Amino acid sequence: METLPLDHDEPSIDHTPLAPDTDGARRRRALWTPAQPPADERARLQALWAYEIGPEPDPVLDELTALAARLCEAPISLVSLVDDARQWFKSRRGLAVGETHRDEAFCGYTILAPGEFLEIADTRADPRFEGHPMVTRAPYIRYYAGVPLVTPTGHAIGTLCVLDTTPRRLTALQRDLLQILARHALQHLELARQARSLASLLAAEQRAADALREKTAMLEAIMNTSVAAIVQVSPGGDITYANPRAEQILGLTRDAIVGRTYDAPAWRHTAPDGGPWPADAQPFARILASRAPVWDVEHGIEWPDGRWRLLAINGAPILDDAGEVSSVVFSVSDITERRRSEEARARLETELRQAEKMQALGRLAAGMTHDLNNLLTIILGNVELARSGGTAGRPVEDMLNDVATAAQRARELVAQVLTSTTRQPRAVHRRVDVRTIVDEVARLMAPTLPAAIDLIVDADERPPAVSAAPAQLHQVLMNLCVNAVHAMASGQGHVVIGLHGRDVDGGGADGLAPGRHLSLSVSDTGIGMDAYVQDRIFDPFFSTRVPGEGSGLGLSVVQGIVKAHGGAIRVESRVGRGTTIEVLLPACAEEPECS
Repeated sequence: METLPLDHDEPSIDHTPLAPDTDGARRRRALWTPAQPPADERARLQALWAYEIGPEPDPVLDELTALAARLCEAPISLVSLVDDARQWFKSRRGLAVGETHRDEAFCGYTILAPGEFLEIADTRADPRFEGHPMVTRAPYIRYYAGVPLVTPTGHAIGTLCVLDTTPRRLTALQRDLLQILARHALQHLELARQARSLASLLAAEQRAADALREKTAMLEAIMNTSVAAIVQVSPGGDITYANPRAEQILGLTRDAIVGRTYDAPAWRHTAPDGGPWPADAQPFARILASRAPVWDVEHGIEWPDGRWRLLAINGAPILDDAGEVSSVVFSVSDITERRRSEEARARLETELRQAEKMQALGRLAAGMTHDLNNLLTIILGNVELARSGGTAGRPVEDMLNDVATAAQRARELVAQVLTSTTRQPRAVHRRVDVRTIVDEVARLMAPTLPAAIDLIVDADERPPAVSAAPAQLHQVLMNLCVNAVHAMASGQGHVVIGLHGRDVDGGGADGLAPGRHLSLSVSDTGIGMDAYVQDRIFDPFFSTRVPGEGSGLGLSVVQGIVKAHGGAIRVESRVGRGTTIEVLLPACAEEPECS
């Protein structure tokens, strides 16, 4: 029998690939019996896949197959691996095809008995293979001998086998040598698997080491650039670490800080106000006692040079596997300047509030002056008429009554101012028939009007009552009327006071609730207002009059009173056509009293 050299020279064998499975081939398949999968097939496949065997050439296995062919004097030798669908040849000598269907695998029988050697002396004489396509056609296999490749877990993942084109048998020595070579082939695959596993483990360790270095570098950068001092203290109270910022906050160099105790005499701990600081209130003592973090603890510290700083401290314990405190880490911030800024801000806010009070008092005084001036105008006008002996149809007694009424309103106005400035209860609201107020204001205004200005009252016979403070409604109507008169710069025209019941749908921009309301309006035929003025008429101190003629507070006061009564103000005006200002107040129910 021919002896093959260890190079890749091969005997002359027909290497034509197997033809597709035609109908004839399927009929011949009945002449051989494919091996059934082993009982441990699932575990066997997992064992095979664990080796991650790829298609790339393997020089070691190539040497083993060449050696097997030479020692067994066989023209074909293979390292065959069997998966769930095929057998494929990781190393082959003397055979052109790289794989076959699993049903055509001689090795399918070999892996059924992991500890045994399978030899088929003559395939044509074996019922399992006599009709096999590799027996009946090229390469005309007549002999097979295979040794299973058995993993340490006992699974046969493939074989090392030799094949021949003539019937034969191996000698006992050849059988032993083939089994030795099979063990070497499996050991090589096992070493390759372990090498891959080790490489993967080393890569994982390298990644972990790189990540640790990155985190360490990041932590060091954080420590070095932190605006807070970071200090680590041992359970015994010794400082074992201090970052660069600690020098500025604790008043010593890092070398001087590390090794000292947290309560070293170099620092005198004080309460935030500079007073004594109890030892059990120290953050370090609290953490040791509770084994829990502390947050935003403020206390003072006196530096070795005598300067005092206020600190804010956060701290947390680091626990060992036994749950004991192995060290304590502190974050320390110097809040001295922040606290000084807060105190300065508080002082400024107090001063600002005082200034705002004084400003409010000034506005109140100006507003009161404005309203008193309106009443004084009425009083002085009636006094002058009375001195001259009265007018036809209006006796002096009526004029004096008007003077008394205006004086009474002035008195109520002063009482109202006193109420607001001394924080006394707000003016009492009661059911008010606004018609009486309208008649009174009209009577008081009449003597002060220029002769060419008419004052007209347009009122319902029974307008709805409202819950209000009478003196404040009097103040509202008086302001509106005085403004209307001033709007007629020509000294002629008419002012109309309207008083009507009105139903409001609600949902408007002024926020009025739906329902019955009282409409109190003052219209004039004066110069009117443009959009710019209309947007600002309720701003305090805004006035269109020349300096000295008005404070700019009249309509601002009116708006405040109306809002306090749950009402709203609506303005309609056109330049050259006059202005109407309407006050809407919620009407009382029909009951005799409302408040």
